[in-house]
Amino acid sequence: MGCVLEAQAPDLATDAAHLGGVDIVKLWKLTGLAFELNAALDSGKHKVSIEEVHEQAEAETVLKFLAQRFGKDLDLSGLDVTDRAELEDEWHRIDNGLDAERKVGVKRNGLCLLVAYALESIRQRVGDQDVPTT
Repeated sequence: MGCVLEAQAPDLATDAAHLGGVDIVKLWKLTGLAFELNAALDSGKHKVSIEEVHEQAEAETVLKFLAQRFGKDLDLSGLDVTDRAELEDEWHRIDNGLDAERKVGVKRNGLCLLVAYALESIRQRVGDQDVPTT
């Protein structure tokens, strides 16, 4: 889909000061992943069930599963090996602790659930940092 590659990279020297030490590169990668998942969802070309997401999250193989299922229709090149391992572990924990229907309103579409996981990953990194209002 290429959403990650089309945007301009953040100015790390300037932006880091505004996020109180939060790893902005990681946020950039997660946002790009959320855009990719959202574009895949919008395309309607591939379906992923909630059950498949739960199975893959439990096995910590979500990204490998997506790469196999979507092929070139999903660009995961913005994530290196370390990012992928960290995300698999994190999504495993999110999957085990999240009542998706109650907390994020997702009960039918696995891609929607993965967008929610990506958003939760972003939220966990930002935590209760003071977000600038201007």
